[in-house]
Amino acid sequence: MIRLKIVQFYKLFNMKKIFENVSKITTKEDYDVLAVHLENLIQEAIQGGHLAAHDANNEYRREIGRLSRLGGIYEAEYMTFDFGEPQLVKSVKKEMAVRGLRQRDAAKLLDVPEPSFSRFLNGRRKLSFEFAQKLYQTLNIDPKTILSY
Repeated sequence: MIRLKIVQFYKLFNMKKIFENVSKITTKEDYDVLAVHLENLIQEAIQGGHLAAHDANNEYRREIGRLSRLGGIYEAEYMTFDFGEPQLVKSVKKEMAVRGLRQRDAAKLLDVPEPSFSRFLNGRRKLSFEFAQKLYQTLNIDPKTILSY
């Protein structure tokens, strides 16, 4: 048992650290290296029992936290996630196509300024109650689709 503790202590202080003096990751290559190292570090910490106790405060937890923060900062600043076009926008575009309406024509039919309609189609404009009503009454967009936006 004592030998096991000595080996764990030895491994703990020989843990490979990367990006020690780095406060920000700015390249995909560095991010990928960090992600692989973090995954390996987590597996090593699990196998060594370093994450077992909820209140454990050790080098593994601190290093995993530090690397996770670095990765999170990179993701927030450099990675974009495309969740696709909202169903409401798809429905409006489909109805425009069925009716043969261009964006300008649809905006006029809905009695909204074309730039506002464009922002809606591009996901940069919130849906007001009045605009939702116009979509339902003028383009016959399903109310469930409108409410899910």
